[in-house]
Amino acid sequence: RRVRGGNWTVKLVVMILKLLIFSLFLYGSLSNSNTITRKKVVIIGAGISGLTASLELAKRGYKVVMYERHDIPGGKVRAWKTQEGLPIEHGYHLFPAFYRNFQTTWKEIPFRNGTVSDNLVNGTQIMCANIDSRYPSITASLIPPKTQASLLESLISLIFDSFKWNIPLREVLFFGSRLESYLASCEERRKDQISNWSWSDFVMPNISDYNWSDEYEKVLVFGTSLNTLAINPEIEDAAVGAGVGCKFFATFQEGGYVDRVMNGPVDDQMINPWVKHLESLGVEIYYSHECTRINFDSQMKLVESISVTNNGTTFNVSGDWYISAIPSERLVYLGESSNLFDICPSLTNIKLLNYTWMNGIFLWLKEDILTPVLPHGHANIIDSPWGISLV
Repeated sequence: RRVRGGNWTVKLVVMILKLLIFSLFLYGSLSNSNTITRKKVVIIGAGISGLTASLELAKRGYKVVMYERHDIPGGKVRAWKTQEGLPIEHGYHLFPAFYRNFQTTWKEIPFRNGTVSDNLVNGTQIMCANIDSRYPSITASLIPPKTQASLLESLISLIFDSFKWNIPLREVLFFGSRLESYLASCEERRKDQISNWSWSDFVMPNISDYNWSDEYEKVLVFGTSLNTLAINPEIEDAAVGAGVGCKFFATFQEGGYVDRVMNGPVDDQMINPWVKHLESLGVEIYYSHECTRINFDSQMKLVESISVTNNGTTFNVSGDWYISAIPSERLVYLGESSNLFDICPSLTNIKLLNYTWMNGIFLWLKEDILTPVLPHGHANIIDSPWGISLV
């Protein structure tokens, strides 16, 4: 019995070794097969969407080729230097803690001895200022409260600050009740009911025999919308406005910073390291290459190639998959010239979208006159018709 048992033990060991060898052989075969049949993805646009898609695809083994019509990457957040070497940025940058996807991505991008995520700086203050000299500027702390008592103290302070702008208490409390209503609603009600209202109708409904104060409309209705989302509150989705407002508050309550910016020019601190990391993964990026047409097969069902123009020369680029990572208004222009909407009628509604892009203006001063005035964070000019924010 012992001999027979010993023989079965040997046979079992041999069988396990054979399985291991076969598994290694199969793994090697699959690895080589994946290398041979590596899928090619063509991405139009090297803005944030294009850079993000490239990173996720490159990590998964796809061959990624990007075409960008500008001579630099970044899209709506692109940045460059003047002839004097001064940094210029295209738009407004704010990265609150609830932008979790950004944080996750940036933690994967090497930067010196750390990652791009390490370049975020927490704003500890926010200023709400007015062009109208009758209303004083208010600077509030954005340092997250450590206790519920300190959170309550911050809320009470905010309510008292509103009195300085002559906003009636009943209107401040009503504004809070609308956010509370959003929080207490299920996802179905948010999508099917609250989304049907504009932000202004949601927080300033037409009530008979009651006239809302000009201060309430200027600060809490238009000011919050223009300065946080750069959108007209009369067309803004109420669920979006309430959702962003509640996320800001929840982030503050949970100990996160709601105001965060880069500690330097975004091209140096974010975009260039991102591109360098993509190139290390084998991603190819072609600048000053504009996609001018989407070409379909003879049956007009699948994308066969895209036409790309560089320095007056147009050529076709083909791939296994195609991704449009350009702004939707640019896709409308591209789709019209390519019969895209006849082939894909479900995309036609993007023509109905409204666009209000936020841009940046850089003023370089020879004397430091703003440090004593501006907060350690953003300053919002509440009654500006352009929704001006300073940092």
